[in-house]
Amino acid sequence: MKVPLGLTRFSFHDSNLIGASHHGSTIVLTVEYFNDDDVEASVLATISGIETILRDNVPIQDFTMETPEGEIYRLKQEGQEVFLIVFWDEYSPKSRTMRAYRMLGSDVRLQAEPS
Repeated sequence: MKVPLGLTRFSFHDSNLIGASHHGSTIVLTVEYFNDDDVEASVLATISGIETILRDNVPIQDFTMETPEGEIYRLKQEGQEVFLIVFWDEYSPKSRTMRAYRMLGSDVRLQAEPS
């Protein structure tokens, strides 16, 4: 059963983003170590109804993984926008890049369910 994120106590902060797929107006994020009352789990976070994606305030066509995994700093919905901040980590050579994404749409929704 899908649970609208805004109706739960879910927190994506410090979770690992280990996969992403983008098809049409939907992005599905695979997240590990999802922290809900200190319980580790894996979840799928689905963002649907996307009309526009901005990365660091620049429009992009596709959401892709910049490295094999990233750390989610923030993932939340406010009105007709879903905000995602990810730290993309590269281990050889060691580097970290922060990206801010905004997914916009008149019917955009963020939902989470166990994977």
